[in-house]
Amino acid sequence: MVEENNINEFAVIFNRLKTEHESIIQFVPVKVVEGYYCKENSCFIDANQNVYPHMASLSSIGNAYAARINIYNALSEFDKMSLTKIKEEILNDLLQYSFFKIIDESSEQYCQIQMYNNETGELALFNDQDTPAYYNIDESNYPLIESDETSDKRALTTPIEIVKEIRKTIKGQDEALNKIATVIWAKYNMPKMNRTNMLIVGPHSCGKTTIFKKIKEKYDIPLSLYSFPSTFSGNEIEEMLLKLYYDSNMDIDKAKNGIIVIDNFEEISSINNNYDEIINTIMQNELLKIFEGTEKTIKIDEESFLKIDTSNITFICCGSAPDKSAYDLPIGFSIDDRITKQEGISTIFENGSVKNKLFDFLPISVYLNDISKDKDVLKEILLTSDESPLYQFTESFTSFGITVSNFDLTIDSIITDALNKNYNIKQILNITTNILLQIMEKVGNGPNKYSKLIVGNNITDNYSDYKLIPRVTKVKKKLKTKI
Repeated sequence: MVEENNINEFAVIFNRLKTEHESIIQFVPVKVVEGYYCKENSCFIDANQNVYPHMASLSSIGNAYAARINIYNALSEFDKMSLTKIKEEILNDLLQYSFFKIIDESSEQYCQIQMYNNETGELALFNDQDTPAYYNIDESNYPLIESDETSDKRALTTPIEIVKEIRKTIKGQDEALNKIATVIWAKYNMPKMNRTNMLIVGPHSCGKTTIFKKIKEKYDIPLSLYSFPSTFSGNEIEEMLLKLYYDSNMDIDKAKNGIIVIDNFEEISSINNNYDEIINTIMQNELLKIFEGTEKTIKIDEESFLKIDTSNITFICCGSAPDKSAYDLPIGFSIDDRITKQEGISTIFENGSVKNKLFDFLPISVYLNDISKDKDVLKEILLTSDESPLYQFTESFTSFGITVSNFDLTIDSIITDALNKNYNIKQILNITTNILLQIMEKVGNGPNKYSKLIVGNNITDNYSDYKLIPRVTKVKKKLKTKI
């Protein structure tokens, strides 16, 4: 078994290669492994107990490690990716470069690792977590990552407080937020109640996953977001449970009482050929088992396994739907009503190939509103959502002592233009960022230079249609004195 309390980091494993120049070693990144840093021996130990020296040390030719990355930070940065995919992304990023080290002790570059961009030809100096330890730099200002996260996350309070927190970001979804907040609050405050799984349906870009990102960010609960791929491989169930385990700080008891949010749930009905149909049938059968509650054995690596009971894990499935008509059916207590409801939900997914029995284990259904045509909601998002670039922009300008005027007309213009072009909220926010970028550049280059920003009426068509008013500096006049 893996030493659960130790496995907390990824490390990139490099292969050391001799070059045609005897005084130079080349490093090639070959894989990313999970493990932990052993400070006592200054090495990285992976889950299979393989030991790697740092690439900056001068040991014999072979494998070495560098670029240690905290697993929890990686899960946040590469949100909704599987662990396998995260490791691929890290490796692909480093494969853009070639790494070289001078081993001649008389060279000024003896303690440096050069990185060469294979596309642009640019040279840079490679630094990572362990640079101080190997380059004799004072480590007191460069602490190593510890296994425990430090955060200001807080406990769940009341449903209304949870909604209030999420509404700082999500607008126009109050009814849905009330249901979601109540289910999550009840899970951790009413232990005698059984867990309650949910199905959340809404159009693209309405805030489905953002809701849970905010809950995960603000509250101290074991919550994991997992996105179904467009084509299933058969490993998805293990990957989502393993991701929950890591999101629970590798505390198996927390994981057993955690929440898994499955995004792109509509992909469960994507079938293009016979192979897809077989895989999807297997996937749905596996989902039925974990929804109902079962003990699942997860493979961490070739030698390490973990058992997790899913009986008390809450599953929240988020799917995209084109409109509310197929979904918006009454829920009743008769068998006929229940079947009608299930058939209605099934039609949301492309070909209705989702097993009706799956919906028996998703008793709470929530629909998120289509906000893409609601001018008032879009305006509220731009003005008050903490993820709106316009809100962040105006808040930042206030901190610089700059007042902003005439933005109301700009907002109306942005929204009107976006509605005419059928843009979604993400596209609107991107447009807003581009409009503000040029202004931010000027202010960034003279943060104490301006006192007021006047936005022009045509800034959506001409990003230069604005005026920054310089601060008035009072100059003290020198008194002339007669001699």
